Amino acid sequence: MPAPDFDDVLVEPLLERGAMDGKVDVVIPCYRAERHLPLLLKSMNAIFTATPELCNVIVVIDGDDYEPEETILAHVPENVSARAAKLSKNTGYAHASNVGTELGRAPYILLLNADVQARDDFVTPLVEALESNPEAAAAGGLILDPRGRIHSCGSEYNPASLCYDHVHRDCPADLDDPYVREPGERDMLTAAVFLVRRRDFEDAGGFDEAYVQAYFEDTDLCMKLRHAGKKILYVPASISMHECGHSGVSSHKFYAHNRDLFHRRWVETGLVYKFAEERRTSEA
Repeated sequence: MPAPDFDDVLVEPLLERGAMDGKVDVVIPCYRAERHLPLLLKSMNAIFTATPELCNVIVVIDGDDYEPEETILAHVPENVSARAAKLSKNTGYAHASNVGTELGRAPYILLLNADVQARDDFVTPLVEALESNPEAAAAGGLILDPRGRIHSCGSEYNPASLCYDHVHRDCPADLDDPYVREPGERDMLTAAVFLVRRRDFEDAGGFDEAYVQAYFEDTDLCMKLRHAGKKILYVPASISMHECGHSGVSSHKFYAHNRDLFHRRWVETGLVYKFAEERRTSEA
């Protein structure tokens, strides 16, 4: 299956405010997110207010009729830069995210799903982790589900499912396990909440748009970062909540295509196992 061609997709500017001189471009691709985006931005309002110089907000509407300007203006303080744009058709998570990153210039990119909500300041611990670890390209934190149980604290490859599975998913958030409680390295972290250095994201070519609609584009990006010799950090001090599945594409006709593409690139070549062994050796 050839990669989708998005040359005919128009990017319509909706909002341009501020100089975009924050340290982090917060990129939020939105599809069927009219209910969720206000909750996300409202949950981050304390971060924006306390550290207005930290973040720029970038919202990309992926082919919906939703107009996000009023939501952004209501929940993002005036002294925080913001951009919003609308794609002329639905292109999927990878392309919409790539468009969002191109609307900013900050040294860090924070990729967020629209159905995430902040738990205190979850951004600063991720930035501090990368600033103190120059060999790392990306970082993510502890992500809870709406019940307060663990959604993700990192993923490990599972040959039975042919994909990376979230470790300790559905376990209590206070699980007394070093994998949950202590900072460490991971081979894969979900892009629901994913901070990455811009230069490493761009060197990797961003998200590969051959992954159609959604799923496995974040896993592929992590593999590209690991292949470049970069580390991916788990930062338990960064805590957020992810509702999951709001866009309605949790199961779609391209899922098998995406899985098989990832498998050919990274599993059949043995690289998945190579990266895991290198990480275990470095942590020993």
